[in-house]
Amino acid sequence: MPRLPLASLPFAVLLGLVAGLLGLSFNYALKHSLALNEKIDRWPPPALPLVACALAGVLGYYLPQVLGGGHLLAEEILAQRVAFGIIPLLFLAKFFLTM
Repeated sequence: MPRLPLASLPFAVLLGLVAGLLGLSFNYALKHSLALNEKIDRWPPPALPLVACALAGVLGYYLPQVLGGGHLLAEEILAQRVAFGIIPLLFLAKFFLTM
């Protein structure tokens, strides 16, 4: 692997800051989704998994790349088989399914 030039250091710092902020927002959203789950505890026991499966089914029908662990999606993105403009949509859909 070739060495990166020193001029790319600011980009690496910026990438680290953006990744840190995204991680922070992920943890914040996950914490609040767990709190929301406790609030809707009054629903009948099978209702929440049925709603989650229905949402995952609808999203999976239109965006099948968001289902699964994400390894195949990462490989497709790196091989440039996914349109650049759809990557943020896929990211948000996977984020939503995780919550």
